[in-house]
Amino acid sequence: MAYAIDIDGYIGDWTGSKKAIKNILANYKGKPVTARVNSLGGDVNHALDISAQFEEHGNITVDLFSFNASAATVLTLGANKVRAHVDSLYLIHKAMSWVDEWGYMNEDDIQAVIDQLTKEKKENEKVTLVIARKYANKSGKSITEILNLMKEQTWLTSQEAKEWGFVDEVFGKHESTKLNSVEMKARFNTIGLPIPERFNEKDDSIFQLIKDGFADLKNAILPKDNQTDNNPQNPIINMRKEFTHINTILNKEGVEEIDKKVNLSVDDVEKINSAIETANKAKNDAEALVTTKENKIAELETEVKNLKGSAGDTTNPVNSKTDNDSEGTGDEHTEFLNAAISARKMYDNLPD
Repeated sequence: MAYAIDIDGYIGDWTGSKKAIKNILANYKGKPVTARVNSLGGDVNHALDISAQFEEHGNITVDLFSFNASAATVLTLGANKVRAHVDSLYLIHKAMSWVDEWGYMNEDDIQAVIDQLTKEKKENEKVTLVIARKYANKSGKSITEILNLMKEQTWLTSQEAKEWGFVDEVFGKHESTKLNSVEMKARFNTIGLPIPERFNEKDDSIFQLIKDGFADLKNAILPKDNQTDNNPQNPIINMRKEFTHINTILNKEGVEEIDKKVNLSVDDVEKINSAIETANKAKNDAEALVTTKENKIAELETEVKNLKGSAGDTTNPVNSKTDNDSEGTGDEHTEFLNAAISARKMYDNLPD
């Protein structure tokens, strides 16, 4: 098959750049276009732009070959149809940033790195959510399911990618027994299972055929009211800002609510747990301080009570003098007067 677009390498370089795709699509306005993709990923900026170009064109079919991951899967989300070769593999993951910090650092340098990485983490969370919504719109899965798969970073086979809803069709030769053979139909008839509706798909395995057979049997026996709807609607996403204490602990403007559930990362849980431990310690310290003060107050109250109930100490009597008490005896007074008279006489006899 001749492909108008052939992306075989890094998304963002050469034929995998948004500009290159734009130039190619300019020659195919109003015409169907088939693109061949085999890439381990690249620049998400180019991938989102290419996806938007595919969506705007309106008639793009993407064929995936070999390993396709990251940005290579993102660009397919704007296509009308996505096919995966039977031997291809498919992987999605959360947004990534290059981090290269090393060397000797003091506490200020380390804090600067922490602040920068914290900011980078928040930016990555936004990009991840944008991409997750696109995967959810394509697959019909909930954003929670998509985020969990992105976190796992696991390779999906072409059939698994189809079951997830990322791929519309699996093509190419399959080494297993063809399901449209008379032999396979006979086997299903032997065990009493109905022939699956997808029986004629050449890429299904015997295990998938048996699984589909049981599913069809279930549909034939059980009424539809008892069957679970396996097509979840896209969830409603809200940013909950009223959880002020939690937001303060996590240093976030708000926590995201998806399908009436709040997703917390391990880092978020560790922060909350640490805050609770700190609060409990402060509470225990305060209670211990209150207990100590209460015991001291009780001791003082007991001491005051004991003092009030005991007799007062005795004091020595004070010898007081009355106004009628005289200083000295009468003889002493007479002697003083005589001495004064004698001194006066001696003074008068002194020569001039």
